Formats: sequence, C-alpha cells, structure tokens
Amino acid sequence: MWVRVPALSSNADTELRMFYGNSAITASQENATLVWDSNYTAVWHMDTSSYSDSTGNVANGTANGSLGPGVGINGAYVFNGGYIDYGVTSQMQGLAQMTFEAWVNLDTIVGFDPIVSQHNGFFDLGGPGSVFWYGIDNGQPRLGLANSAGFAKSSLVLTPGIASHLVATFNNGTVSFYLNGQLWDTVNSSDLASGVYNGSLRVAAQQNVTTNRFGGGMDEIRMSQTVRSADWIETEYNNQSSPSTFYSVVSVN
Repeated sequence: MWVRVPALSSNADTELRMFYGNSAITASQENATLVWDSNYTAVWHMDTSSYSDSTGNVANGTANGSLGPGVGINGAYVFNGGYIDYGVTSQMQGLAQMTFEAWVNLDTIVGFDPIVSQHNGFFDLGGPGSVFWYGIDNGQPRLGLANSAGFAKSSLVLTPGIASHLVATFNNGTVSFYLNGQLWDTVNSSDLASGVYNGSLRVAAQQNVTTNRFGGGMDEIRMSQTVRSADWIETEYNNQSSPSTFYSVVSVN
C-alpha cells in the first residue's frame, strides 16, 4: 500500500489511521495517481505485465526482447537484453532540476547499463539531441545530459549480485549521487544541461544503440522534475528496504 501524507516528522512518529470493515462502502476509494506529488513525472513499480507508470503521466510501455519477473518490492524485472519502450514524452525535457531513482542488481560491471534514458544513441551518452541518460558505466553510476561533454560520473563502484538503491539529483549543473539513502559524492560540471529531443523514453536501453542493454534486476524506477532532499531520499530507502522497521501496526478503538 502506498499513501501520501502532508509531512513526516524526523524526530517523532507520524500516526496514520486506517478504517476497514464498513459495509456501507461498496466501491474502492483509492486514488492511485494522487499518491504521488506533482513533481513526479514517472513511477514504475516494475511489478505487473502492463509496464505502467503509477503517476499516470507516461503511457504504458511496450516490452521488447528478453525480460522476466524477479525478486523485489512486490516483484521486479530481470533484464537480459530486453527493454521497455514508453514512446515520446516531454516530461523531462529542458529542466534545471531532476531526480532519478532505482533499485538495481547488476549481473556484471562491464560496459554500459542504461537504467532509463531519452537519448538519440550518441556513444558519449550525453550528446547533442539527448534529454538524459541515467545508468551504470562499468559499474559506476552516471548521468549524461545534452551537451557532448555533459555527463557526471560517481566514484562509487557497484558490486554485482547485490541490490542497491541508487539516486542521482541534478541541480543546475551539480549532480549528487546517493547509495542506499546516503550521499556518496557530488560532481559539478558547466557542461550539464537538459536538452530537448523527441526520441523514445526507454527503461534498460537507449535508442539507436543495440549493444547497450541493462543486464540484471531493476525495481522502483522513479523520475522527478525537482531535486529531492537528502531526508526524502533516506526516508525512501528506509521505507522500501525494511518496511517492518520503518513502521509498526497496532489496533486502536
């Protein structure tokens, strides 16, 4: 169950109450898309065969190639040369602030493993005509943006076979990389700028490059048109990695 609350305190418990068993309620009162604030442009839970975006901003995707179910938060997808195509979208074009998030579990740390991209296929992974390229470059998280030299690469080197929560925030030329809820490093580059390109948005691949495919498992991929705070990122990791210690359930009268 995903819920949206006005605020969460960092030093006191936040109480949520759920009422059930009311026979007068005969239809669902859920509103799945409003769980996410307006800055989310896409949230992919990677747990159904529809490849749908939970925010309702991006149309359902189309699977191509080899991918199948994996172990994650209520499911995940394992990619072995396959990818999901979401078609042309303008949600992340020309922005000064962005956040990209995903759980990843790499098979190997060799080559380029795109997580999500809207890209024209230039090998530099941040060439003219691209909007963004977020993924793994030989085991290291990397965010590429429009200019030919426009990319930031973390010093972090991932370990194959271990699930990791990765986040990259972009703020007017500054990229901050997070691992498992904690800031790892920050990279500044005057070449970083989001572009405008009417290419396909893809998960686990980039357009026009058949050799670069994500190999391994992915879950909970999210994009935002704002910079998520360090507290927000840490809370997401804590909530997703260990729900049983993040909250408790008690009966009330």
